[in-house]
Amino acid sequence: MRTRQASAVRPQSAEHPTWSPDSRWIIYNNPQGTIQKIRPSGTGRQTIAAASDGFGGHKPSYSPDGTKILFMCDNNGTLPDVPSDFNQDICVMHANGSNVVHVIDTPNVLENWPSWGPAAH
Repeated sequence: MRTRQASAVRPQSAEHPTWSPDSRWIIYNNPQGTIQKIRPSGTGRQTIAAASDGFGGHKPSYSPDGTKILFMCDNNGTLPDVPSDFNQDICVMHANGSNVVHVIDTPNVLENWPSWGPAAH
């Protein structure tokens, strides 16, 4: 198994980092829920899905073929206070951040820690 070292991601906080299938990118989210990717060298940072008032993305992971990203989405995002109807769902989007779809959208249930199953191969 080959080991690769990634450079530090600063000045932002990076949560839940995972490698792309081809090991060319590391995808992660910041505390507010903006999903970004960066090269292992620490260069090329790109925002894939920006957090906003009422939308945040967390715990992103690439599909095995690298074309989609599965993540936990919430209805808080950059809001200053957590909404009274706070909810976490499971979402998927294209790897470029387009076409966000709520795969599991259950009111009053906090879905969390999504992962790709074996059928995704």
